[in-house]
Amino acid sequence: MAYVLQNVAHQFTTATKAAIILSTDSFLGMILSVLFLHEVLTGRMMIGAILIITAILIDESRSLSISLLNNEGTYTDNTPILKHPKN
Repeated sequence: MAYVLQNVAHQFTTATKAAIILSTDSFLGMILSVLFLHEVLTGRMMIGAILIITAILIDESRSLSISLLNNEGTYTDNTPILKHPKN
């Protein structure tokens, strides 16, 4: 039932945000299993969690920097980008 509701909710967001939400499924599952089912947090689980969070942060920072720039060499609020003079 939760997957059906999740898929219905994804139609109201962008593909990028939906991909990020889906990539956190295993991370949140690990956190909840440790908290509620008292599973032992292993080194593999911690490494996997770090890799997932790192990948999300890299993707978000890259998409943020791309969205701040438009084709005219200015930020989206029309502030000019400082460029180095060519030698």
